[in-house]
Amino acid sequence: MINLIKKINAVHPLLIPFILSFVFWCIAFRGFLSNQLALSSDAMAYVQHFKFYIDNIIRGVYPSWDPERQWGVPVEFFLRRIGSFNPFILVLALLVKIGIPYTLAYQFFLAGYYFLGLIGFYLLAKQIFQDRQQAFLAFVLLLFSSLGTRLFDSYIILTFVPMVWFFYFLVAFAREPREHYWVGLTLTLMIIFTTYIPFYFLTIVFSFLICFAVIYFSSLKEIVSRAVNFLKQKKWLALFCLFAVVVAFVPGILFFMEGQKGEIVFPVRHGESPLKDFVSGNAQNVVMVKKDNITEWGIIEDLLFSNYFLQDLKKFRFAVFYVPLFAYILLCQGIVTFINRRVLLLLIWGLGIFAMGSPYANQFYNFFYNHVFYFKYFRNLHFYLWLILLPIFILFIVEQYRQFLAIQIDNHKKRNLLLVFVGIVHLGLIYFLYQKGFRAVSSYSVLVLSFLFWLSWLRGWIKITSVSIPVFLFLLVCLEPMEAYSYLARNSMKYARPYVYQPFAPNVSLPSQQDKEAILKQQKIFQAQDLSEIEERRNLGIYMSTYWLNFLREHLHLQIFNLYGSLKFIVYDQVQRVKDDKINFDQLEQDFIHMRNSAYVPFDYNEGQEESAAILSGNQGLLGIGKRSLSDNLPPAEIITQDSSELEIVNFDVNTIKIKTRFSARKFLVYNDSFHSGWEAFIDGQKVKIWRANIAFKGLWIPAGEHVIFMHYGTAQRTVLNIFFIGFFNVVLATFFLYFQRNFEQRTLNLVQSRGPVQ
Repeated sequence: MINLIKKINAVHPLLIPFILSFVFWCIAFRGFLSNQLALSSDAMAYVQHFKFYIDNIIRGVYPSWDPERQWGVPVEFFLRRIGSFNPFILVLALLVKIGIPYTLAYQFFLAGYYFLGLIGFYLLAKQIFQDRQQAFLAFVLLLFSSLGTRLFDSYIILTFVPMVWFFYFLVAFAREPREHYWVGLTLTLMIIFTTYIPFYFLTIVFSFLICFAVIYFSSLKEIVSRAVNFLKQKKWLALFCLFAVVVAFVPGILFFMEGQKGEIVFPVRHGESPLKDFVSGNAQNVVMVKKDNITEWGIIEDLLFSNYFLQDLKKFRFAVFYVPLFAYILLCQGIVTFINRRVLLLLIWGLGIFAMGSPYANQFYNFFYNHVFYFKYFRNLHFYLWLILLPIFILFIVEQYRQFLAIQIDNHKKRNLLLVFVGIVHLGLIYFLYQKGFRAVSSYSVLVLSFLFWLSWLRGWIKITSVSIPVFLFLLVCLEPMEAYSYLARNSMKYARPYVYQPFAPNVSLPSQQDKEAILKQQKIFQAQDLSEIEERRNLGIYMSTYWLNFLREHLHLQIFNLYGSLKFIVYDQVQRVKDDKINFDQLEQDFIHMRNSAYVPFDYNEGQEESAAILSGNQGLLGIGKRSLSDNLPPAEIITQDSSELEIVNFDVNTIKIKTRFSARKFLVYNDSFHSGWEAFIDGQKVKIWRANIAFKGLWIPAGEHVIFMHYGTAQRTVLNIFFIGFFNVVLATFFLYFQRNFEQRTLNLVQSRGPVQ
């Protein structure tokens, strides 16, 4: 066994510490990874987004519409949040495809993606410090910070992973321009730009470039010169990567343009969406966030929140900003070290981000909100604490560690003074924790072991270059977090139910005859009831909806709305025009309850002269619902059930529906799926107009006889474009691996040649 360990160390001295780190982290979060403990907050929504996307991709459908969410909504917003073109998501699809249960596969994917990001951070630190041991210390400090806990309550990791790899490729390319670094930069930019909120990244990278340019101004000319020479030599690769980045902007631009139309609303975010703004085209962009919603919680608030729970590790929970105690030991010991350009860069960069993310403490953020357009399109300023301030802090700590080790100890007096200083630091931290009432045994254990570690180094009993040092560092870092994570597990809810929607049915759920009777029975109850006694009308407790669906929900009693909405298809003999700002919602509710045989269409409805007798005209329409000019002697509107002989669902997926109808006379069919201008309809291959029916749903006239109706959301061109994006992202990933392999082979050949021929 010892010989095996020696062989492994000879190949890669840090392989065993890396394996130990991953194993211990998985042990700490085994309850979440095995789905015994529940996800919380935004993490649950993201399980749903991924599930919806993966299920449809496996079926060969790129989903653009979700018929299960609030009677149908476009899903581009949710797909941008997960980054649907990220090639690594296909790993999750593969895991599901081979039969691994989705929730388990998702947790494996999430943990693997996090580890991928941490490996990127290790490589970044290695580029910065040019030392494996110091890079490993940075890696393990970040691994056992509370960043890993956010996998299970947030989506921060989806932004962090490509961002940290971007910075690795950027630093590596600046040092030594190579093809795989350049393609890596391109790929990470593509992944970041096709997410819903690349704006954190833009702020972070722009602020870094400014700080670097000022502090390392003397090095800029050399770096730029190397980059320019590389691009001149690799013109075709440079053009290919430029094209790839431009392509990556397209989905975000299309989403932004779609959001500008106002057809999607976020009631929880924005509250009521005035009808006059929507009709006039002045509705705010769907991704725009009010300033009050942005500034209500910043970095300082997150730190104050975390401080309360860190006074006792037994209270440890999600969203608590935490760094292992060993980091603070190194921070305190670092006060005797010098400030170099690297320290200055990290300090200025970090303080700038901190000021920008703390709007109540200064006016820094207000300036950006008023003068930089994209600051109006994202919130959660405290995410900067996790995305960049935490990594900056850890890099700063490791730089302190590096400089402390570099202190020249050339006599016994200096050695003894340094030993006294180290003792004072450790005793001071012990006293501080005790005075605060901190009782975590692991924290005091770390302080004792840390002092012994530094004592052994100062006395010369161990060498800092020893292969065993990374193991000691790993133990010093992870000892306290393991206890903290155990309390997180105790304080978390047990996994009791699936987070995701029920498996998507390849058909529309039509009511049975028994369901129809129950619906009619409930309608009779409402008919005899004073509607003022039932649940209040206004309900903004939904996250996302189409504009008209939300408009209707805002004005109807919720129970009546839900009862009507449970009917997927309703057949009418006539329609009635109505002005949206003149609707009598009391009468509308009565019409829904009594299933009056007249659907409502917008006042600009114009189906032709043959329909003139079947619609309200003139001033009557201005009065909205209430006055009657149509026949009220007709039987109630017909509810389509599963055993209907008049309507058959031939095919259905999230984007399309194909039905066959056999009506004895011309009918107006209302499909209770949200109206959106992106839908198109065809009858027997001939395009027809979809009307906004009953305020918020889809309706169209169906001729008598047997006909095939096909409806789909989105254009064929957009579908082809989405498929192209998926394929193109994978092409760029393959290009990266191709150049990486070539570089690896070339380095190996150079190494062999440098050692000379084998004797």
